[in-house]
Amino acid sequence: TKEAYALPAQWQTRVFVPVFQAEGCAAYLGNNKLTSYPQRSLLEHWQETEAKTYLEQRHGFQPDTLAYIRWQSLRFALKRFNPHRRATVVKLIHRHLPTNEKLFKQGR
Repeated sequence: TKEAYALPAQWQTRVFVPVFQAEGCAAYLGNNKLTSYPQRSLLEHWQETEAKTYLEQRHGFQPDTLAYIRWQSLRFALKRFNPHRRATVVKLIHRHLPTNEKLFKQGR
């Protein structure tokens, strides 16, 4: 048997999740198995609530609006830019351009 079954009862799950014999262990986030880049997936999951709250406050998005955004497509499109260009595109998306009015309010 796997060592995971020797863990204390409070650490064991009652839900069956498939783990292949060659894996030894598997990490799940909700119903999704983390197969590659688990650190990135976990960081995105932990920051998701904060990001959605920002979008709701900044742009007045409702939860149903957020459900229609194709997040994977947006991630793929942004990933194709170099970091400087990506930052510029994200500023354009959030209407955070350094206009003279904005620079004056910031004292620059």
